[in-house]
Amino acid sequence: VSITQAPMDFSETDLLIANVVAMRSTQVGDYVYRVSQPSLALGRMPGVKVVTVSMLSPHLREVAARADVLVLHLLSEDDLFPVVYDRRLARKPTVYEISDHFAASHAGVGIQGWFADPVNRSNAFQLLRLADATQVTGGLLERFGALNARTTVFENQLERVSCKLERSRAQVRIGWAGSAGHTEDLRQIEPVLLALCNRFPQVTFCFMGNERQFDDVFSRLPA
Repeated sequence: VSITQAPMDFSETDLLIANVVAMRSTQVGDYVYRVSQPSLALGRMPGVKVVTVSMLSPHLREVAARADVLVLHLLSEDDLFPVVYDRRLARKPTVYEISDHFAASHAGVGIQGWFADPVNRSNAFQLLRLADATQVTGGLLERFGALNARTTVFENQLERVSCKLERSRAQVRIGWAGSAGHTEDLRQIEPVLLALCNRFPQVTFCFMGNERQFDDVFSRLPA
């Protein structure tokens, strides 16, 4: 459920989990696999309701006050500090999600270089320390695990695979799945992929991500 104009109307017996996000589009990869798919999965559990609310929503304070669990998705806005403090007084847990190495700022982290601003980075560090728990992916545990005693790793997963490809010993497929923020990572592996595909016709590179990014980085790959 996405909160827009209507106030919430849920049973008091439901466990209400609220996601707070700054993403401006529901069509980007980060929203799909960080917010949408986990929310749908949790919402299928009996007695659980999940809502997603934007940082810009006029209902933010109401949602945060009523939610049994509040999840902040890599946010650093000043408005969140009183929200977290109020929830502490009400003994309601707040979880901070770290989905990127925001301390190593680059164009793919945050909106329009958000974390290049030291104030925004500082706020993020304070919020993750104030939170009752932190959830991270992969190697981010090594970077940020010491800052919150309750840190859990959520491994990357695909909810479902849209099609099954027949395996063949004569073919080798190399796959990539990621968001536009990984462009510079892809540039590092492009020469190796190009050499492999040119030398071995049975090697195919399968890409799931941003089309413009693919055209930019992999234009030299065989069709």
